[in-house]
Amino acid sequence: MAEAGAVLMAAAPAVRVQPEQLDAWFLAGSLRAPANARQAGTPTTNSSRIDVRRLQIRQVPLGEQRRYGEAFRELTAFETLLRRAADLGTSLARDLGDELAAGRLAHQA
Repeated sequence: MAEAGAVLMAAAPAVRVQPEQLDAWFLAGSLRAPANARQAGTPTTNSSRIDVRRLQIRQVPLGEQRRYGEAFRELTAFETLLRRAADLGTSLARDLGDELAAGRLAHQA
């Protein structure tokens, strides 16, 4: 999932799939679904630990997994674009604030 920007942390389990049996994007998208994380979370502590035994993956045929996997891939790309747009917007607002403070931009009422 490196192309999706995933980083494997020391405490995170690594999962390898057999592509002829399970679509990796389908699995990744299912695992990171907010409802799944809520179900597998540990609400009795302040940590964000996940009990992997409580995660649920729908059992669907491989062809359907691939269709969902493609949608999850596109959703991940969309999220990446949204984060990039937010970063650019924040940077632009910061730069405009600097220019206004320095008197290099005229304020029109």
